Amino acid sequence: EKELEKLDPVILMGKGVVKDLLSVEVPQNMLELHLNLLNASSHVFSDVESMRQQFNDPVNGILGASNYVQHFKDFLKAVSNINEYFKTRLEQKQ
Repeated sequence: EKELEKLDPVILMGKGVVKDLLSVEVPQNMLELHLNLLNASSHVFSDVESMRQQFNDPVNGILGASNYVQHFKDFLKAVSNINEYFKTRLEQKQ
């Protein structure tokens, strides 16, 4: 239980990240990229929150742990796609 408490600051930060992403105004041409990042972030932090409940709800805890790997890959892909978008835009301006 004590080890799982270490996830509390991550969960708190995650809720802040998702809230911040929801409040960002995004140009139409980046909307899909932004939504992918928002959804992936939300899934990752939801998985962490599920893992935190391992002792109270073991099934949900295991489900969160099993989904975490794929959702984290989705998050990395979303970040990579945004990075590629800006990289392409910078190259076009040069």
